[in-house]
Amino acid sequence: MKLSLSPSLLTFLEELVIPYLAGYSYFAKQGTPLFGELAHGSDGIREYLAELFHSKSTKTPEEFLRLASLRKRCVNKEPCPCGSGRRLGRCHNRVVNALRTRLSRSWFRDEYLRVLKQLPMALSPSG
Repeated sequence: MKLSLSPSLLTFLEELVIPYLAGYSYFAKQGTPLFGELAHGSDGIREYLAELFHSKSTKTPEEFLRLASLRKRCVNKEPCPCGSGRRLGRCHNRVVNALRTRLSRSWFRDEYLRVLKQLPMALSPSG
């Protein structure tokens, strides 16, 4: 996502490589991660998605990916995956719409399909 705003080698180095190397160096010296650490496996994917969509709930944040892959007009009437009980159009619509504009609906569709392969239990309603 950082490269989508300015796709250049300089952006890649400044925004991704340098922070990674600084974090790794800090971890090697101090034994704790500089930027915090997500859980591993399915829990880590869910934590990342919840953080990306500014949701406190990590139960079904992959649903945000599915909703971001659909048209705004249809999605705003769906229940918000954050668990607030409100529809998306009255809850997290600004976050979803901003990310959709930045990356495109097709990107979110592809990402949703990729995440479903990693989170097989996301297919079940009790998920």
